[in-house]
Amino acid sequence: RVSQAMEQLHAARIIHRDLKSANILLDDDDMPRVCDFGLVGFKKRGTKTGFVGTAQWMAPEILRSSPFYDEKVDVYSFAVLLWEMLTQKQPYMNMTQDQMVLAIIEKGLRPEIGNGPEFGPPGLISLIKKCWSEKPSDRPSFPQISTALFLPECHFIGTDEEEFKRLSTKQLLSSMIIHAYDTCNWQRLDELLDSVTPEQSNEDPELINTIIALFPNLNDDRKLKIL
Repeated sequence: RVSQAMEQLHAARIIHRDLKSANILLDDDDMPRVCDFGLVGFKKRGTKTGFVGTAQWMAPEILRSSPFYDEKVDVYSFAVLLWEMLTQKQPYMNMTQDQMVLAIIEKGLRPEIGNGPEFGPPGLISLIKKCWSEKPSDRPSFPQISTALFLPECHFIGTDEEEFKRLSTKQLLSSMIIHAYDTCNWQRLDELLDSVTPEQSNEDPELINTIIALFPNLNDDRKLKIL
């Protein structure tokens, strides 16, 4: 659910910049809600504020105070969040902030994570490592993360698969469209635009707004058909 919430934020060109366990609330049904939008930024050309967020969850490019970064900083933070859930520990507990920042920037330090099944599901460990890759371009997008998290090999040990299927919500079409657009997958975009239905627009309140925002020059006949 957190990954799907981040899909919607990124589809709206919003970068959270402070994603961590303390900023995830649980409702009365124990469903997660992403909160604290005091440090959000926006995905646009140009420079951005450097060193913003909470250091243990910050991507290396932000720790370097780089003015150039994108929404993949949230993917890095999500990896640390998954590590927290897997280990039930706080990252870098035995280090000062200066030691931690220097080690992440200069040595590529990450929270300690094993490879064997005794540490956690191999699929989940692999996903965590991809999400905190040094190069932002090597990190998956949230639509890709959500797709991976539907797979049993990425589920925490002890997951009730039947309950998971019952409670999980399918990926929103607006998120799939934004991902295809961001990756320049034009053939996939055509397929997704052709699949728009009134039922999907009722289920996905951002669908029509996403299409209008991304495709202002869409062929009039096609736009009329979609709307």
